[in-house]
Amino acid sequence: MCAYTGKVASNLTRRTGIPSTTVHSAIYRFIGKEVDERGEEELLFMQNVRDGRWNGRIVLLDECGTIPVDMAHDLIATGARIVATGDAAGQLLPVKGKQFFSDADFTLKEIHRQAWDSPIIRQAHSVRTTGTYSADGPDFRVERHVGHDDILAADVILC
Repeated sequence: MCAYTGKVASNLTRRTGIPSTTVHSAIYRFIGKEVDERGEEELLFMQNVRDGRWNGRIVLLDECGTIPVDMAHDLIATGARIVATGDAAGQLLPVKGKQFFSDADFTLKEIHRQAWDSPIIRQAHSVRTTGTYSADGPDFRVERHVGHDDILAADVILC
């Protein structure tokens, strides 16, 4: 099982008991660093799995909307069969490059993990469908200007 970030891979391991890793750790080898055109340090990797040893294996890839085209091509080149899951409509895009996994073969539309009585779920659905938040009971309000006392009194502030 693989994911783009270590946090997601760690959650997969914790929830399933199956060892999970990042795509980088699974298919790349670190080869060094260089400075990019903006003067920022960039890590360099080389694909490490092109020898056919993954032929016929299945890679379960979570949060697939974060995977850029070049990384997806490298993963496909391993010969493994890929089962990619994620939420294309509500997921962050890749940090660099264009999103590869953008068209789903199957789409689940019923919420299973959390109930509709959760204001977080209702707000996420509202933002995805309308692009806006709206007040939602005493625990979820929309404020354009937040004062110091509001910040101190809040458990969570979404910006």
